Amino acid sequence: MQITISDKAAELVKNTMAEIETEDPHLFIYVAGGGCSGLQYGMAVSEGEPEIDDIVIYSNDIKIVLFQLREKLMTLVVAVDISNLSLSQ
Repeated sequence: MQITISDKAAELVKNTMAEIETEDPHLFIYVAGGGCSGLQYGMAVSEGEPEIDDIVIYSNDIKIVLFQLREKLMTLVVAVDISNLSLSQ
């Protein structure tokens, strides 16, 4: 399993995590649903301890928790890159 987060994306995620003010922030990736066109994924900054069956990996100094993905997929390759993204709150 490989997850790569670009430097620019990592900076955005780290800044977002710093704003949350929690002891154990992480990037949470999960299967949001599936259907005829395949699986859909969601991503959020979260906190707290992962569940026992979650997978925890690190990329670009970011803790990433994968929620029950191994039940859905045998192999997962994710690349997170933020090139022309503007975030609004």
